Amino acid sequence: METKYKNSYNFFKKLCASNNIGVLLREPVSVTGGEMHRMYCIETDKGCFAVKLLNPDIMARGGYVKDNYINSENIARLCSKNIPALPAINFAEIDGQFYLLFNWVNGKTLFDDDLNEVNIKLIAGYLRRIHETDLSELGLIDDYTDKQALPDWENMLNKAEHAVWRDKLASKIDELMDINKRLEASSKALFKNTLLSHHDLEPKNVLWTDDMKPIIIDWEAAGFINPYVDVLETGMYWSKDKGGKFNKLKFTAFVSEYIKGLEADKKVEFKDSLEDVLNMGYASFTGWLEYSMKRSLGIECADKTEQDMGTRHIWHTFDSIDNYTELITVLRDIIHSILFH
Repeated sequence: METKYKNSYNFFKKLCASNNIGVLLREPVSVTGGEMHRMYCIETDKGCFAVKLLNPDIMARGGYVKDNYINSENIARLCSKNIPALPAINFAEIDGQFYLLFNWVNGKTLFDDDLNEVNIKLIAGYLRRIHETDLSELGLIDDYTDKQALPDWENMLNKAEHAVWRDKLASKIDELMDINKRLEASSKALFKNTLLSHHDLEPKNVLWTDDMKPIIIDWEAAGFINPYVDVLETGMYWSKDKGGKFNKLKFTAFVSEYIKGLEADKKVEFKDSLEDVLNMGYASFTGWLEYSMKRSLGIECADKTEQDMGTRHIWHTFDSIDNYTELITVLRDIIHSILFH
């Protein structure tokens, strides 16, 4: 399967000229940049820059995708006045290839055992500050959160006739259909209380400088979300030990740091919506499972590399769903104890 990405040397020369960032000095270098797009480091006579080539299949979904990228970068731009964020220099298109251009930042990502309580509390505080940032000037309206289409698992099962993971999906389809029902009900219940946020504040989206200052990157998913769902999901991202095992103390530290800045009525609001919040914790897993299956089937993938990646992620995501189901009682108890300490 030939790649759909435009990543020739000539493409990057055009990009440099179009953005007035100097003359390309050497071949662009592919760097780690997530699992949906392709990231490159380019060096010109004016400095170093990061270029994210956006997945052609995602950009082909419709005009709303382009609007989402524009809105997300505006969110990042305004939040950067209140927290250390890295908005794009430009979002544009050359020869049909959409991209995001950034200033290059020297930093590293930290995961699992490398993260300590200081790091975790710092991110929790920044999440609260994102939620407190006034983004009203953007004029965005949440007309989407309660209308998100849930995965059609029966249709997926029919399409997966020859897939290596078909039997696994067949054995889990009743459970997935039940999760869909819970997501639908809880999404409607929480729709009345949403705000704009990063929406993907995982450790992979934070760069730490040499003096251990964080810079929040990759704002493409920014949009409306219930604040307490955001706290739950983000807290879980930052509460893992080596091997991805859940760490209760880390989660407690994250949620405690966020909640300590909340007014009393917000704490009650959090408690009253907690069961719906916990149900919505499934959404990121089932959404990623559906997307991985589509990639595996060649429905939404730019090349063979992405197709194989989709297949690999399916097994891990099934495990993540099982692990989350087992954790719900623990998460409920932790949040209750913090709210009413």
